Amino acid sequence: MTLTFIGVFTTLLILCAMTNFLSPYMDDVGWVVTSFGASAVNTFSAPESKLAQPWNVLGGQVIGAICGVAIRLALPDPWAWIAGPLATAVAAALMQLTRSVHPSAGGTALAIGLAPLGPWDGFQVVITVIFGSIMFILLGLIINNISPKRSYPSFWSPHS
Repeated sequence: MTLTFIGVFTTLLILCAMTNFLSPYMDDVGWVVTSFGASAVNTFSAPESKLAQPWNVLGGQVIGAICGVAIRLALPDPWAWIAGPLATAVAAALMQLTRSVHPSAGGTALAIGLAPLGPWDGFQVVITVIFGSIMFILLGLIINNISPKRSYPSFWSPHS
């Protein structure tokens, strides 16, 4: 329980601190997507889960972000309200196809699909998701392996 608390808090604290202190100097790039809260719980509460493995965290989140951005930009008003559900459904299908299912990535696709985006905003969101996912994996490797009772990752890729 202690390592779960430390992992969730530390990872989200770093990402939130980056948003707070670096964003004003980087064209207001945010470093947090709300679905990162669920990724933190997956990575540090259930590090042995297939859904918390590096391939799933990075692959699922990136698929969710790209689907959210692409579909939101493809569906202008008055059809924008369809983008979130469609992006989530497409992301879920692609995650199954690539064996990278990560449930919180569905939240990423939905949130981005419902957000008003300019073309460069979408690029920034995808970069944010890639960076945040890498942070989860790196800190997951460090924190989840402090105790001999925990081991992370169980596998790097389901294809290996």
